[in-house]
Amino acid sequence: MSPASFEQPNNQKEKPDENSVEKEANFEGNESLVLISRLKHPNIAKQIVEVHYRQKLEQYNFYQDETWERHIPKGWTGEEPMQLLKGEESGEIISAGDLQAKLELLKPDKDDIRRALEQNIQKVSKKNRHRLHHSCSECRCDPHQLGSVVDRRKSHHKTNEHR
Repeated sequence: MSPASFEQPNNQKEKPDENSVEKEANFEGNESLVLISRLKHPNIAKQIVEVHYRQKLEQYNFYQDETWERHIPKGWTGEEPMQLLKGEESGEIISAGDLQAKLELLKPDKDDIRRALEQNIQKVSKKNRHRLHHSCSECRCDPHQLGSVVDRRKSHHKTNEHR
């Protein structure tokens, strides 16, 4: 047999993935930055939208498909301005106004969910950037090293609390 037949297969294609996972697992910086970057990833954002959509659809279908009957609790005359409804299958009691509001609020729309997710990520990003800027101006550090500075500050505060 030739020496070439004893060569190991080239597995270097897998190593970069393993290294990036290892780097993320050992990351010591600001976890918020990692979370924000993951939430912005198109595949993860799509999965979040899908899960939220299915959840809203399930809730919407529950209220939409339930058979609602008028419910008059003991002590009520039926003349009250608020109309109560009781679900035939679920037994849930809800006002007619609240039922309409829930159906409108829960109406599933992927574009609305996507926009809300993007807005929430933007809000968190802005707050996080503000905190990073504020912390860096206080300690005059490299923003990339801020995570370790914050960790040291937390441990410093904890040790001062015990004194």
